Amino acid sequence: MNNLENFSNWLQIFSFLILIEDFNNTDLMKYLAHQDNLLDKIIQQNEEILNTLKGDK
Repeated sequence: MNNLENFSNWLQIFSFLILIEDFNNTDLMKYLAHQDNLLDKIIQQNEEILNTLKGDK
């Protein structure tokens, strides 16, 4: 192998590692977005409970 082939192989390996890291970040962002939606629902339910306890409709 010549130096250009070696360099190309290393670039492919680094590209693969970056792709894996990006995949993990994407999964994390999806999970955090889901948690954000759940938190919004909890806040809405708490507001409804407070309004009911105060006598508001």
